[in-house]
Amino acid sequence: MTVVNDAYNANPDSMRAALTALAAMSHGRRAIAVLGEMRELGADSEREHARLGELVAELGIPHLITVGRTEARCIEQAARHGGVDAVHVADQDAAFTELQQRLRPGDAVLVKASRDANLQTLAEQVARAGADPRDHVA
Repeated sequence: MTVVNDAYNANPDSMRAALTALAAMSHGRRAIAVLGEMRELGADSEREHARLGELVAELGIPHLITVGRTEARCIEQAARHGGVDAVHVADQDAAFTELQQRLRPGDAVLVKASRDANLQTLAEQVARAGADPRDHVA
């Protein structure tokens, strides 16, 4: 399993780049994106988040977990509308539980959000879990 921990900073451009990289690196493997909110986007926040969900669908990333507040739910809803297996959860503990149920050896996982979303801990937890995170106790 490959875990990309890019939960330090997030803006529309960096999110698009990370999702594009996930799609490219997962060629022949299952991809799972775990996305939290981008912060400080002002009045365009909900629309920018929804565009990310649309991009997840366009890139063919089959699985998405969004974490956090209203903005993250915008990502999930747009992706689901595009046919992605998407779920929204409130926090990183719930996200890890979802990942435990979904992950398989060989998967490529992207964890991306603004630093304030605190998803870097989730990425570290998944990476520590190794090839079979179902054996890891959080």
